[in-house]
Amino acid sequence: MNYFRPVKLYSKSKNYDTSNWAFKLLCRVNVKIMLLFVLLMMGKEYFGDPIDCGSEIGGVRKDSIEKYCWTMGLYVQKGFTGVITNRTRHAGYITGVQGERTYLRYYQWLILVYLTMAATFLLPGQLWRYFEGDRIGSLCKELDGALFERVWTKERRSEMLAYFMWPGVRSIHTLYVFKFYLCQIFLLGVTIFNIWLVDTTLGGFWDRYYPAISYLYPFDYENFIEHSAKIFPRMARCEFYNYGPSGSGQKMDALCLLPLNILNEKIFVFLYFWLLLMCLVAAFSVVWSTTIACFSCLRVLILKAQCRECSLDQIRRATNNGRLGDFFVLHLLGKNMNAFVFKDILMELSNYQKTGFTFEQAACNGEKEGKSELP
Repeated sequence: MNYFRPVKLYSKSKNYDTSNWAFKLLCRVNVKIMLLFVLLMMGKEYFGDPIDCGSEIGGVRKDSIEKYCWTMGLYVQKGFTGVITNRTRHAGYITGVQGERTYLRYYQWLILVYLTMAATFLLPGQLWRYFEGDRIGSLCKELDGALFERVWTKERRSEMLAYFMWPGVRSIHTLYVFKFYLCQIFLLGVTIFNIWLVDTTLGGFWDRYYPAISYLYPFDYENFIEHSAKIFPRMARCEFYNYGPSGSGQKMDALCLLPLNILNEKIFVFLYFWLLLMCLVAAFSVVWSTTIACFSCLRVLILKAQCRECSLDQIRRATNNGRLGDFFVLHLLGKNMNAFVFKDILMELSNYQKTGFTFEQAACNGEKEGKSELP
C-alpha cells in the first residue's frame, strides 16, 4: 500500500453521489466486508496455518503430508465432529469411527469464494459508473461548495438552462434512468448469485446450517458448536499412500487440524443473515424505483422535499409534469449541488416552461439578462 500511495494521489478525483442507498450498501460496504474476510483468512499469526497434520508418519515429512492432504482434500466420518462438548466428549477425538464419509471440498477455495463475492458486488457499481459517464459531475462542477458566487455566473446559468431546454435531452435522460434501473436489477441478480454460490460451495449450506443457527437465539453455544462442526469440522482425516524401496504400497492415515474453520463458522453465521438482508434490500430498491417510475406525483413530492422553497406547481413545470428522465437528473443534481443553485435552476426552468420560450430564446435570454440575481 505504501508503494501505491503516490499513484493514489495522482488518481484522486471528486466523487459525486449518483446512486441510491442500496448501491452504497451492496457495492461499497459488501466489497469491504469480503476483503476483510480475505485478510482475516490470511492472518496466520492469529489463527495458525490453514492445515496442521501433526508430526511425520512412517518416515514421510510433516510438510509433505500437509501439502498432499491440502491438495487432495480431507474427509470426516459420520459421528465424528472433532470438538468436545458434554455430549460428544466420548467421541470427539476418536479416530476409529466408522461410517459414511463426507469430503471437505470447500476448504481450499474459501478465500477465492470471498474474492469472487467481492468482485461480483463491485460489478454493478462499476457498470453504472460506465453508463453514467460523469454527466452529473460535469453539471455540478464547482457548484457543490458553500461558496458558489464566483462560479454561478450568468453564462453558467445560461449554459445550464440551454442544456435542459434542448429538445433532445429528454430522450437522453430517459435512457439514462433506464440504464440505472437495469443496474439495480443486475445488483439484485448479483445478490441472488452469491446466495447460490455459498449454497453450492458448501453443499446445501442454507438447509444444513439452519440447525446450528437455531441455537443462537437461546444462546446455547454448546449445541451451536456441535451442529456447526458438522459443516466446519475442527479436525478431519486424510488417507495417502507411501511406497517403499521395494515398490510395495503402504496406506497411511493422518489426522489434521483445520484452524481456519473456527473463523469460517463465525463468518458464515454473519453471511447467513447478511446475504438474506442484502437480497431484501436489493429487492426493495427495485420495487421502490418501479413505484417512482409509475407515479409522477411521487416524483414531484421527492423534489419538493429536496427544495422546500419551490412550490409543487413550479416543480411540475420544471420537470415537464414529473417526466421520469428529467426528475432523475434533477434529483441527482439536488443531492450534489449547492441548495441555492439547485433552487435557482428549478425556478428558471419553471419560468421558461410557463412562458413557453423555445430552446433558442431560453439560451439567448439567459446570456443577455439572467433571471435571478446573485445575493
